[in-house]
Amino acid sequence: MTGPGKDAGKRPTLRSVAERAGVSVATVSRALKDDPLIARETRARIARLVKEVGYTPDRAARGLRTGRSHVISVLISRHDEILGFGSSLISGMSRALRGTPYHVTVTPMFEDEEDLAPLRELLRGRAADGVVFTRTQPGDPRVRMLMKAGFPFVTHGRTDIAGHPWVDYDNAAFGRAAVAQLAAQGRRRVAMIVPPPRFTFHRFMTQGVAEAAQAAGMEIDWCDGIDLDTPAEALHAYVRDRLTGPGPAGCPRLDGLICSGEVSAIAASAAVTDAGLVPQRDVGLVAKQTTPLFGLMRPALPAIYEDIAGAGDVMAQLLMRAIDGAAPGGLHHLQTPDDCTDGPGGHGPVAAACEAGQIPKAK
Repeated sequence: MTGPGKDAGKRPTLRSVAERAGVSVATVSRALKDDPLIARETRARIARLVKEVGYTPDRAARGLRTGRSHVISVLISRHDEILGFGSSLISGMSRALRGTPYHVTVTPMFEDEEDLAPLRELLRGRAADGVVFTRTQPGDPRVRMLMKAGFPFVTHGRTDIAGHPWVDYDNAAFGRAAVAQLAAQGRRRVAMIVPPPRFTFHRFMTQGVAEAAQAAGMEIDWCDGIDLDTPAEALHAYVRDRLTGPGPAGCPRLDGLICSGEVSAIAASAAVTDAGLVPQRDVGLVAKQTTPLFGLMRPALPAIYEDIAGAGDVMAQLLMRAIDGAAPGGLHHLQTPDDCTDGPGGHGPVAAACEAGQIPKAK
């Protein structure tokens, strides 16, 4: 029996595609790699046939041939502060990996889970070619473990450990910009809801705020005991009490708030209203924005954008280069607020730089 019915029910292979196309297996393989030595008409015909029969490469066979799994593992810390953080990061990575052999697997991380456990399992089974993880600390033990093992990785966030790949947002620049916006409104007594102190970006952000506030003659209340991981209800109660109660001894009422995340900004804005005050009239707020949804808040709050999807795009590209053997010390990218001027959902400068090849793609 010949024709399409011959292999009905069987998974298409390179050989079956070659037989239907009337060419060799090697020709099909080279055509799928867009080899210019194969005639354009032949490449187009094979591409149509591959789509028609539903052929996809056998990952297991390719892994045996290349010694790679073509899997990138993403460890996502589960936290509520950044709306859609995980989905935005994965969306950006998927954009960069499109058209490559790589695909992503996601492992959620929880606060009560030991950070090194999933990495030990990953190193033991070698189920991925590289790994991405978030919420870095200055002396992050995950970084030390992977560097010692020689296993490719990229972090979202910097550490104090030299020589590893990272992508980060310039949180010091965010802090300076937030202070500048409030200073322009004439605010002088400003509270800041900070990142948890154990993370590296806490240091960068608070340094930026402190330096700019000193230059502007602004007093900063660091909201002791409250941070981005505090539940929204507790944040709301704290801000409301600071606006209506006597506050710390000798501390006048706040007239400004810096919120380094969207959930904290929503809670703070509600607290201002519930205290009988008007956001942006009585109390100025500035927030870090990462999703389009936040832009639908009313009253609208001034926001400084961080492009999480853009960061994911760059992280995937840098990780593929690390997997291909690039020196890790040169694989890093610092995203600035100015890189993100198009806002959520826009085609911002980070994505444009990726597509223009200014952030080189791995082969």
